[in-house]
Amino acid sequence: MNGTVPVNTVATDIRFVNDIHALTAGTTKAAVGNITIFPVGVPATVYNEIVAGQTHQNNSSRMVPAGKFLLIDWYQVAPASNGSGDISLRATSHNGELISITPPTTIFLTLDNYGLYQASGYTYYSTPIIVPSLAIVKCSAFNTSGTPNVQCSWGGRFVTSPI
Repeated sequence: MNGTVPVNTVATDIRFVNDIHALTAGTTKAAVGNITIFPVGVPATVYNEIVAGQTHQNNSSRMVPAGKFLLIDWYQVAPASNGSGDISLRATSHNGELISITPPTTIFLTLDNYGLYQASGYTYYSTPIIVPSLAIVKCSAFNTSGTPNVQCSWGGRFVTSPI
């Protein structure tokens, strides 16, 4: 698989793809075309993607495993090459309750937000943000002028009970 010819998976029970990366690469040492994971016959519903020239996804979306809660402890944003933009940590949950998990109509609500202009931002939460089982968490960049050139990271832990 290199992104030039469609390849179907034998798996029939894929709910979400948290991470994809190349284990081996040919002479180009990267994907030749976009490697996109979507349900057969529904290319608009993209689960994940490695873009041409890369070996790892550029997608920040992660789904909380079944039977677990995610406690988000920190959130950080930083400009890349004097970038700016509005960066939001978002999830398909509100106040610890799942709100929507059906792509492509999935609704993401803001958990935290930074208006970033060539400066970093970091928040450590003394009380973690609770995200329930099967919710999807991601960072989204919205441009304020031109193309947002920023990066985002967040961290937390999985627990079986939020309390």
